[in-house]
Amino acid sequence: MVCFLAFVLEVSLRKKLKEFGCNEPYKNLMTDLEQLKAEIAVDNQTYLARTGLTGKAYDVFTAVGIGPPNKVLEVMLSS
Repeated sequence: MVCFLAFVLEVSLRKKLKEFGCNEPYKNLMTDLEQLKAEIAVDNQTYLARTGLTGKAYDVFTAVGIGPPNKVLEVMLSS
């Protein structure tokens, strides 16, 4: 079931990118998106810090109608 859902999401993303006019190869876009985060621990608190957007990563977010994630997010661990 997970593989099918991943397939449906990928097809949907490819369609949105095509409609947006992004002709960059899908593999390159995924590589750009994989570079977006780093986990940082400061004073026993964990944060996710987003790196700068590289390549066509911004176009991917624009094509699906959302903004990129915030630069820094506090990770709230459940007890």
